[in-house]
Amino acid sequence: MPKAAKAKLDQAGLTGLGLEKLVEILLDEAAFNKALKSRLLAALAGGSGAGEVASLIDRRLDALGKSRAYLSPTRANTLSVELRGLLKNITSEFADLDRYAAFERLLRFSTVGSVIEERARNGGARLAKVLEEARGSLVQSVLKLDGDEQVKSVVPLEALRISDDEGRFRATLLDILCGMQKPAADAWKAILTGKLRAPTDKAAPWRNAEPVAYLQRLASHTADIDAYIELELLKPQERRDSLLVAGMLHEAKRHAEALEWVRRPAATMRVARWDNTAAEGAAQSAQHPRLLEADILDALKRKGDAQTIRWQEFERTLDPGILRDYIARLDDFAEFEETDKAFAIAAASPNIQEALDFFLKWPRLDMASEHVLRHVGTWDGRLHQSLAAAADALSQDYPRAATMLYRTLLDDILRRGSSDAYADGATYFAVLHELQARLGAGFADQSHRDYVAELKTKHARKPVFWQLVPRDLL
Repeated sequence: MPKAAKAKLDQAGLTGLGLEKLVEILLDEAAFNKALKSRLLAALAGGSGAGEVASLIDRRLDALGKSRAYLSPTRANTLSVELRGLLKNITSEFADLDRYAAFERLLRFSTVGSVIEERARNGGARLAKVLEEARGSLVQSVLKLDGDEQVKSVVPLEALRISDDEGRFRATLLDILCGMQKPAADAWKAILTGKLRAPTDKAAPWRNAEPVAYLQRLASHTADIDAYIELELLKPQERRDSLLVAGMLHEAKRHAEALEWVRRPAATMRVARWDNTAAEGAAQSAQHPRLLEADILDALKRKGDAQTIRWQEFERTLDPGILRDYIARLDDFAEFEETDKAFAIAAASPNIQEALDFFLKWPRLDMASEHVLRHVGTWDGRLHQSLAAAADALSQDYPRAATMLYRTLLDDILRRGSSDAYADGATYFAVLHELQARLGAGFADQSHRDYVAELKTKHARKPVFWQLVPRDLL
């Protein structure tokens, strides 16, 4: 007997059920599912035109906007299902009938959503996801409008920006501003520009902050560096990001101007949220100001000045990346002498941890080993992560140096009675046991046997640790 075909939940399978059966199922489900009920009502109202659908959506938004009661996590999750259905009504049924009216409802949905978000302080991921989807839908709805409709949308969008005290819609509005067609973007730019205060106005620093952020994002999006700089000069001196501007000018090959900006005083106040917004769309340099200055000097054919800066920065930081950049730009055969000078500077540095990191990263493990042994007794076991990594790197070929670092780490754990680190300490104990066979006869420090005996005496009252150490190692 042939095997019956398995039913599938797809278009063909549902069509096979027949219209009456489908209607019966939908009516039964809609009695308990508000989102589905709302979707069905909107689809039915669509047959009567956009006005009926708009009326249904507006009534629900009115009800949601009026409520101020606290939402428990359970109620917030339930409401998120209904909100997703309402959002679907706007973006599907209603948008097909009237794009601009759908945009207006999405705008209102988003503002009502921010009220709901405040009511549900512990609303959870479901509610947050629906509201995030609504903001994304708002962006797409504006970008799908024709040119005249986009221009018309600028006024309500600017109203949302003004009312957005918490910055919930900043990223959404910036995406819209940068995605709009030029006539609409220019219209919004004109409104924002009209709200700028003269630098002499006492209220200018805080009044200008938001408009400048939006205008700078637009200037960055359109690659209008001059407009960006003009807006930067409206900021108080202590908030100007001279490094960002210098990087933009350098990338645009305007090197003389870039050099002037990179040498300006850096911002002295903590960057505010609107400053971050302005910089998000701009070309940014991750370089230290002095290293960017060196690159700019190179572009200006001032190689000697650039190399002097790189060497000074290496001396200050012992950063191997800076040294590699410096060495790569030297004349042939000069690298060996300069590299030896750099090694000598690192070896003599009072910051022994930075010097160790340098030797490991270059890499010169032989020098790292010598460095470790030269400073036995001065290593700080609290620098657990970096010392453990150094010990691991040295353990294969330089067991003596590795031993001294592992002992430093273990001593520090036991001295401080750091029970959370006892498992790591037991691991170091086992590694020290393995390393002892490779220490050689010339090992001048305490033997492993004597070291273990001293640990037992000093820390006998730490049974939790000793229980973690395998008995055959004691």
